[in-house]
Amino acid sequence: MPAGEGITRHLQDGSVILAATNPSTGVTILGTSNTDVVAAIIDGYDATDTQEAFLQRLDFAVKTAAFQQGILAVISQEEGTLDIATAGEDTLTAFFADRSEPAKVTEWTSPVPLVHVATHYERYGELPRPTGENVHLLDPYTEVTLLLSLQEMGALEVSFRDEDYGAFRPIASISSIRAAPLPVYWYRQGAPHMVVGAVVHLPRDGAAMRVGTVPGLPRLPRSTGTGRALSAWRTSPPATASPGIRHALPPLHRT
Repeated sequence: MPAGEGITRHLQDGSVILAATNPSTGVTILGTSNTDVVAAIIDGYDATDTQEAFLQRLDFAVKTAAFQQGILAVISQEEGTLDIATAGEDTLTAFFADRSEPAKVTEWTSPVPLVHVATHYERYGELPRPTGENVHLLDPYTEVTLLLSLQEMGALEVSFRDEDYGAFRPIASISSIRAAPLPVYWYRQGAPHMVVGAVVHLPRDGAAMRVGTVPGLPRLPRSTGTGRALSAWRTSPPATASPGIRHALPPLHRT
């Protein structure tokens, strides 16, 4: 089916609570919990051990921040907004340093976004966050903060299903930072802000993946790290895909 078509229809029965869509491929994953969606993004993710789950999210954030920063540096060089030959040592160090350690900058004024990890800084640690409009921090503290921070840096497009309006309603805006499109749509039922579902679009082969038991979709003989069944339907990637940045995020896994 065309990208995005039928998502509302498949979520009407309430069995799926979260949704994410990749506009470059039209691939969608639906989930019955935050954990379902995170498990689709992080290979081998296991939420049963709270500390281990956090460490897995942290590892994902560190690797994703480093990878996205590298992609942005390459794009910026091609566009002429970054010249490696004239960029200062502090700027280059901030670009390419290990994301498992805090950035050694207090203020960021470069036109190229700085991508780092929120848990190195206040409110989780003692170091102040780097200031500047072009600072984007991935936040692995919880499953929700991870998904929302991925959206805030432009990798996710998060919305929720509002029972009062019967439609998808955005809860945050995509920033100008360019990242691999991996939008997530959030849904709620009942009390405000009670997340009840999500869909994530795989950035690869055009297979629209979802977690849950939405009727009418063919079942695959696979499961996520949480043991929930996956289903899928085929879509056609749009002609407007951006191959230069479409894989800037690590691929989702179907383990």
